[in-house]
Amino acid sequence: MEINNQQYIEWLTTIASVRLVFNSMEELENLLENHSIHSNGIKRCFQSYHKLRSAFRDLKGEVNQITDDKVSLDKLLMMYKKTSDFFKAHHMGRRTFSQSDVTELLLYFYPPYERKKLNAKNKKIFKEAEDEQINPPLLFLMMLKILPNYEGKSGDIRNIEEQFDLVLDILDQYTKEGSLFQTLPALSLARQEEHKSRVTLIFHTTQILNIFESFEIPHEVYNPPSQMKESMLKLNIEGFWNECGGNNGSTEFWQIIPAINKGYYFALKWIKKGVNQLYGTQYSIVLSEDANGKGIAYMIAPQAITKRINGENYSDEDNAWYQFSIPEKEFFNQIELNRILPSQKWWKKLELTRVTDSQLLSSYQNWLEKSCEIIREDEKHQYVFFPEIYAITHDAVFLPTQEEEGGYYKVPKNAASGLEHINLHDNAGIMTMNGERYIVFDDLLLFIHITEENLKKYGITKVNGVVWFILHHHLIFFLKKDLIPSYKTATKQKGINKM
Repeated sequence: MEINNQQYIEWLTTIASVRLVFNSMEELENLLENHSIHSNGIKRCFQSYHKLRSAFRDLKGEVNQITDDKVSLDKLLMMYKKTSDFFKAHHMGRRTFSQSDVTELLLYFYPPYERKKLNAKNKKIFKEAEDEQINPPLLFLMMLKILPNYEGKSGDIRNIEEQFDLVLDILDQYTKEGSLFQTLPALSLARQEEHKSRVTLIFHTTQILNIFESFEIPHEVYNPPSQMKESMLKLNIEGFWNECGGNNGSTEFWQIIPAINKGYYFALKWIKKGVNQLYGTQYSIVLSEDANGKGIAYMIAPQAITKRINGENYSDEDNAWYQFSIPEKEFFNQIELNRILPSQKWWKKLELTRVTDSQLLSSYQNWLEKSCEIIREDEKHQYVFFPEIYAITHDAVFLPTQEEEGGYYKVPKNAASGLEHINLHDNAGIMTMNGERYIVFDDLLLFIHITEENLKKYGITKVNGVVWFILHHHLIFFLKKDLIPSYKTATKQKGINKM
């Protein structure tokens, strides 16, 4: 899009007048190296096309930097103007919106989408906003009077901390309801923002709501994993990798082991400490391809499964999403994973190089098999999982008990939401952790502790056979015995840690 002088003048004037990027005029003038904007205005201070363009590009670069390249300043300004025009056209500036009103906006545009219960006046406005493709986060901030009109004027902002707290408290309260997370990682990151301003508040509000929406669609709880399976990605990543260019520059390295199921891998992060101690933590990785042809790596920390079993919500440390370029060649030696969602716990970037040096490979193998004491810091989270669906009928799912006497657990489809969608390609079966057994439907995040009380609660019965069945199949994950000889759990048992 070609931008003319007038457009630059308009954008720069808005940025200056509403204190969009900086909280004070002085900060803006310092960046643009022009200390007369407050008295002369944008048009007089930047009288040529070149100067206008240069000033805007400087601001655009600043916004890119403080929002991790997630916000395009020109696109934001266009959405801001459109939202402001809508706000003005519907005389919303004359109203004082309560917290109940802004919560209704969230309920209209975000899960659980409880639109029927909304105030009629609000519902009408939100419907029109939806039809006109108005940006909900911007409308939300304008209703709170945090963000002024596009053509408005604002003095220096001296209470930006209070504005952040107000917005984040509302979002925290809203997103906690029914969430998998104690607090969304994006919320925690927003509270720690170093460059608090209106543009970073817009950025964080958008991130929080988008991430919340991506995780919280209760009536479609089964669909996301189902859709992801259709785009599962199998890559030749088995073996040893490190983050020092494949050389002997560190005693830290990764060991990647594929599961039989396409797209599933186990990544053990090893750290050698002292003379003969090797510390290991196992992560699960699911690889898929998005609609744009980019690779997506979903990484799951070992404690995540324990939290789900205990009915606890996820926190920032439990899982992370990474994007990467899918290699063109079948065999490749480098891969770069870039974190998609905000996090204070996970690596922002993983630059992995396959280890091909025979001497270094020999050292790694020696540490694992002979010379080092293996210390698994995730030991209490280790488990054995037998994913096996025996049969699916019109009203139940049958899972082998994995006991010596045999038999099957008959799980009614009405026992939990989403079970009616289960198919033979799903990860369901029996899991053992710390001596306790669980019926697991991984795709539904459903873990049923096998006790008499729970079996009765869910209407689950133990049967000797399936008289009538529609489908029959076995899905078993296992590790090759020779891949990780030092990992006793994997070598001695038939099951596999998989979630």
